[in-house]
Amino acid sequence: MKFGDIIGKEKVKDQLIQKVRNNAVPHAQLFVGKSGCGKLALALAMVQYHLCEQPTDSDACGMCKACTKMAKLIHPDVHFSFPVVPKKSGSKPISNDYMDVWRDSILDNQHISYIDWMHAIGAENKQGNITKDECRSIVQKLSLKAFESDKKVLIIWLPEYLGKEGNALLKLIEEPPDNTYFYLISENTDAILPTILSRTQMTNIPAYSPDEIEQYLSVQNPDIDPSAVAFLANGSINAAQKFVTHTDADLSDSFKTWMRLSFRRDVPKLMAWSDSMGSKGRENIKNFLQYSLGIVREILAYKSIPNYQIRLNKDEQQFVMNFSDVVQFANIEVLYTGLNSCFAQIERNANPKLTLFQLSLTLRDSFFTTQKA
Repeated sequence: MKFGDIIGKEKVKDQLIQKVRNNAVPHAQLFVGKSGCGKLALALAMVQYHLCEQPTDSDACGMCKACTKMAKLIHPDVHFSFPVVPKKSGSKPISNDYMDVWRDSILDNQHISYIDWMHAIGAENKQGNITKDECRSIVQKLSLKAFESDKKVLIIWLPEYLGKEGNALLKLIEEPPDNTYFYLISENTDAILPTILSRTQMTNIPAYSPDEIEQYLSVQNPDIDPSAVAFLANGSINAAQKFVTHTDADLSDSFKTWMRLSFRRDVPKLMAWSDSMGSKGRENIKNFLQYSLGIVREILAYKSIPNYQIRLNKDEQQFVMNFSDVVQFANIEVLYTGLNSCFAQIERNANPKLTLFQLSLTLRDSFFTTQKA
């Protein structure tokens, strides 16, 4: 992964490049940003630039031995650690057990989410973790001499899944062997041990702009109109990619049906809708909720801003205008808060059908209250 392969992020790229050029790469860096913002891709690009044997002023050469191995994620001096689950009951999993799956997954999608990764390793409803045994493996790996480079690198993806096991790495992060560098890629710093946070230099990675996502989609999917998808993705390329794999009609029809049933307070059909949507798998449900949040933001903007131009396709525009005529601000607040809460609960392995049905009942009550008033 080279910096030139990453859409946008020019300011962040320049900061990272200057750190390498000025020999000012900190021994422990924390890349922080929401899912799909490109933080892992940027970390990989910085590592490749740092290891490159013939770097230019602005990027890795892409042709030397270090670059060709980094492009395949097989550089012997670059190690990866990430959440895993036991392959069988009682086993003690470490990242190396899943390294082939990891390489294939990241080479396919550098914007992969935690749920994507759990699906890739067949975790089902198990909770992924970076275990005590993984920490021992890390210490052992970094105690060895570098094989090909004069540097050793450890990339920890989602260190929030370390939990208290991270204490085993504190001394190593604070006093690493010479030319050893840690890259921590996080979405939730509140879940990282404060003692680890205090030992890192933080780089905040902003979400992608709609223009950047549109540019990315136009390259990856030249046969689609990326404008509406880019806006609804809310800064996440991963979400945008998922919207592309689902037709707008699928998502739009599901949302319209849900709102109409909630507005009519049709509990039997809301239960059936919740059962149907809840059976589609967590990642598909999250994709639908992300889409729904985008529609709700447009409804709010349309009701609040005079002459607001809705940034959706014609069918969705018509729905937003029609629905805005009957929905109240109180309903929008309940819906927006409920969607975010539902998203978070499903990420924490809540029962999707029950979670969706509970939100449906909340919406039903909200619509009833405002209609009655």
